[in-house]
Amino acid sequence: MTVVAATSIIFFIANALPGDPAAMYLGTDYSLEEYYEMRRIMRLDEPLYIRYFGFFSDLLRGSLGTSFGGLDVAQSIAIALPRSIAITAPAVILTLSIGFLVGTLAAINKNNPIDYSSMFVTLVGLAMPSFAVSIVLILIFAFYLGWLPVGGFQGLNPTYLLLPVTASALHTVAIQARLARTSMLEVLNNDYVWTARSKGLSEWKVILKHAARNAFIPNWTNAGLSIGVAFSGSLYMEIMHSVPGIGRLMYNSLLRNDIPMMVGIIFVVTTAFIFINLLVDLSYTIIDPRIRVE
Repeated sequence: MTVVAATSIIFFIANALPGDPAAMYLGTDYSLEEYYEMRRIMRLDEPLYIRYFGFFSDLLRGSLGTSFGGLDVAQSIAIALPRSIAITAPAVILTLSIGFLVGTLAAINKNNPIDYSSMFVTLVGLAMPSFAVSIVLILIFAFYLGWLPVGGFQGLNPTYLLLPVTASALHTVAIQARLARTSMLEVLNNDYVWTARSKGLSEWKVILKHAARNAFIPNWTNAGLSIGVAFSGSLYMEIMHSVPGIGRLMYNSLLRNDIPMMVGIIFVVTTAFIFINLLVDLSYTIIDPRIRVE
C-alpha cells in the first residue's frame, strides 16, 4: 500500500505540473496536426484516471511503460540505478562504521576532550548540508589541490567516487555518531555490563563482547533511513559531480516534464526503500538473538 500511495501521489503531482509535454518535445515549429498526434502518442488525450489505471495495468504485466522521449522506462532505470548504488552503498557503509566508532569512543571518554571534540565535529557535520560539503570538497581537492576530478563516472574507479561518497556520508555519519554515543552510554550503565567488569574483564573486552552488539541496534535501525537519505540526496549530488545515476535521470525528467519516467523512478526507489527496511527489521535476530520476529 505504501508503494501504491507514494506512486499515486507522484503521478497526480506530475500531471498537475505546469507546461505541455507535447509542445515541449515538439519545440517551436510544429503544425496543429503534429501537436495532436504527439498528444495521442503520449496518451495525453486520454482522461487522467484512464492513464492512472493504465500505469498500474502495465505494472502488473511487468512494464513501467515508455517515456515521452521514447525510452523504455525500466531499461533506463536499470542503467542508471547501479551508478547511484556505487555512491550510496559505500556512503552507507562509511556512515555505519565511522559513525558507530566515533560515537563509541565519545561514550567511553565521556566528558573529556575526546568526547567534546567528537561531538563538536559531529555538530558541524549536522549543520552542513551535503551539497555544501560537496562544494567545499570540490574547491579543495579538485580545484586548489588538483588531486581528484570534479566529476564524472568511471565504474568503480575510487578516484571518481571519493568526493561524492564522502559528501553523501558526512551528514549521516554525524547522525549515527551522536546516536551511537547515546546508545552506548545507556548500555554501559546496565547491570550485565557492571557484572562483566566485576569479573575482571578489560574495558575493551566488555565493550566489544557485551556492550557493542546491543548498542549497535539503534544505529542499525537508522541504517534503513540512511539509505533513504542517501538516495534523496543523490539528486543534487549526481548533478554536481556529473554522475549519470537515478538522481540525474529524475532531474532530467523533471526538466522535460517526462511523467512516465518520473513515476517509474519513484515506484522503483520506493519499492527498494521498503524492501531494504524490511531486511533491516528481519536482521535484528542476527544482531540480538533475544529479539524474535513474530
